[in-house]
Amino acid sequence: MKESPFEEAVDPDEAFAVLSDDNRIAILRALWERDEYSASFSDLHDAVDVEDSGQFNYHLGKLTDLFVRKSEDGYHLTAAGIRILGAIHGGAYTMAASMDPVDLDEPCPSCGGHWQFHYEDEFARLECESCPMMIQYPVPPGTFVGVPPAEMPARTERYLRTLLEQLRNDVCPYCEGETESRIVVVEEPSEGIRELQSIPLVRYNCTRCAGELTTDLGTPLLAEPPVVSFFYDRSVDVREGSLWQFSAFDEQRTAIEATDPYRVQVVFEADGDELSVTVNESMEVLAIEEP
Repeated sequence: MKESPFEEAVDPDEAFAVLSDDNRIAILRALWERDEYSASFSDLHDAVDVEDSGQFNYHLGKLTDLFVRKSEDGYHLTAAGIRILGAIHGGAYTMAASMDPVDLDEPCPSCGGHWQFHYEDEFARLECESCPMMIQYPVPPGTFVGVPPAEMPARTERYLRTLLEQLRNDVCPYCEGETESRIVVVEEPSEGIRELQSIPLVRYNCTRCAGELTTDLGTPLLAEPPVVSFFYDRSVDVREGSLWQFSAFDEQRTAIEATDPYRVQVVFEADGDELSVTVNESMEVLAIEEP
């Protein structure tokens, strides 16, 4: 592996300590609201409620070179500053919500029972009333601002499709580091994946921050051209409808052909036909059997 030209120039504790003052957040917000995230010193000073020029200079200086860049034209948000403001607007640190469950039109993918959508503690959770099936994913509260509860399940699917595409491209949703995918079999129930023992799943691990996400094998394969074509030829658009209809959370949809390393077959069904996709431990497609 080639040595990276990037190194940690500022201690994370020091970087985030800079954001501990309301006046500094106000400066970042003022730049965020300007065209091209840029403002002159005087315009920035006028936009922030800090009358004492010395205090304003002090707080602006603390942000400069970390979250704000100074140039001949004035001050600009750095990429890090843009990310911080995006996180604030995403609501992960500032918003909270509780809501009643929302009934879903489609049945539970495991038993066909009543499937419900829940949202709490920044997790979207799908749970069956008839069996122990339950899956959940972290979803920022900002995703649902202005969205009626009845539309939150559909909004969650759109968010998850974007998240899965990011993971398929080996990009960590937490730190933008490189991720690796591997097939795992859950031996014991864990938070977010309940009653899925013996079912092969795909787990994405970040090589940088050690972030981790786990999902079924069916939905990550939806972008594979043969899978797209199989459904399209049967008048099914994989980009539309419920994401859960393509999931593979049961032994009828997945079959372990080998374990060392894993080799797994995933079966898709539409209009009475089946398409079998065989993948290796790293989710690389090895074989496709068409009807």
